[in-house]
Amino acid sequence: MAVIDRETETALDATRDRYGRTVHHGASAAARGRRTQAALATYATRLAEQGHQLLHAARRNLDQLPSAPHTAAWRDLLDALAASHTEITRVLDHPAETGSAGEREQHTAVWPHLAFWADYGSVAADLADQHHQPGPQLSTEDKRLWTEKARAARLRGELDPIESWYAADGRLITLAYLVQDDTTTVIALAGTLIQRAGR
Repeated sequence: MAVIDRETETALDATRDRYGRTVHHGASAAARGRRTQAALATYATRLAEQGHQLLHAARRNLDQLPSAPHTAAWRDLLDALAASHTEITRVLDHPAETGSAGEREQHTAVWPHLAFWADYGSVAADLADQHHQPGPQLSTEDKRLWTEKARAARLRGELDPIESWYAADGRLITLAYLVQDDTTTVIALAGTLIQRAGR
């Protein structure tokens, strides 16, 4: 889609004046039509048959992830991608006559769905590739030991956060340098650095 967009923008630039206004409307419409046709052809080759399987795999893997606030948004996104997939495949299965007003109407209606897949289809692909396998857990004693080390280092001003992100289960994870006896260790903390944290 990025290549198609670049080629289309080059063609559309030639239809505009120096102020960015379209002055060659027929050429502009033709460029947009070619863009949509190229995107439909690409979709037909890469996603038309596999789209439902991809979305099914993404939903299945999402169901296996720990519950978190953002999973509802991902489900909504997958539902929207499924609706767009249905619209795109409907046009592919029943294309209007080439060059007709019906084709132009079809292209205008289907383009937002193609652009939506171009923007967010990678999220579905990433979810379909997820395989949640919880890693090995520290023992209760090890968690207590590292928590105390992190607290002591924080009080000494020797706990330096590197970066933070939210895990699939919604917990805040922070990587930090822990300095102790001239030795620096990178540790992962669950929760904020103010509250009780475990490695």
